[in-house]
Amino acid sequence: MRNICSWVASCWSRWAVLILLLVNSNLLQAQNQLSNGWEIAAKTLKAPLAASEALRSSIAATPTPDLEQGRYAPTNREQWDAFIAAANSAQTFPLKALEQAAGVRIEADVIAGVNVHRVTPNELSDEHEDHLFIYIHGGAYVFGSGDASISEGIFIASTAGIPTLTIDYRMPPEHPVPAALDDVVAVYREIIRDMDHRSIAMGGTSAGAGLTLATQHQLKNLQIERPAALFAGTPWSDLTKTGDTLYTNEGKVFLL
Repeated sequence: MRNICSWVASCWSRWAVLILLLVNSNLLQAQNQLSNGWEIAAKTLKAPLAASEALRSSIAATPTPDLEQGRYAPTNREQWDAFIAAANSAQTFPLKALEQAAGVRIEADVIAGVNVHRVTPNELSDEHEDHLFIYIHGGAYVFGSGDASISEGIFIASTAGIPTLTIDYRMPPEHPVPAALDDVVAVYREIIRDMDHRSIAMGGTSAGAGLTLATQHQLKNLQIERPAALFAGTPWSDLTKTGDTLYTNEGKVFLL
């Protein structure tokens, strides 16, 4: 179990470019709102030297954001529904095809009233035979529902050989905060009725990583034993938009 986080970090960097190419560009730009303050001149940045070579390569290969497209933001419920539906459609793929390509079995289920998918690798790792990875999808807290919530969880299950549970948590505008947090906590509480918390890892990327961290705070508040390992890949944890790098790095090109 102690190797799960380091493996997931490696797996994430390996699949980062593929995932970015699969996800609709609207989803990638949903968070790019321009500041009303400073104007930052265009410049090119180096990928972090402290990162692994695989991660630096994936950062450098990430497409440069389209800031004009990023200025769009829905202004009413109808526009939001259309925006979300378009993004989800663009990142939804036939599950049967993904099963065959990744060498996994996918089963839809409901736990504590929450929709989930159980992803079981055809080749289960001896190391992870009694482990479970709870995957929380990203998507700016509003995208990635339904079958779109499962793709990265499939890569994790397939590459690590670990059984993975993906949570299709409720999201705005239909279900505002704290619905997503409540769903993750509810599923986790049900899982640990029959499974030792020390055999569980939890994580995700972007909004999924932020929700992973929020879940740990809530579990601590509720005095519930927490997972043995966490993976927080580039967590979106500052929704106040007060961090300066949110603006100074906007639209920048990264090179090796």
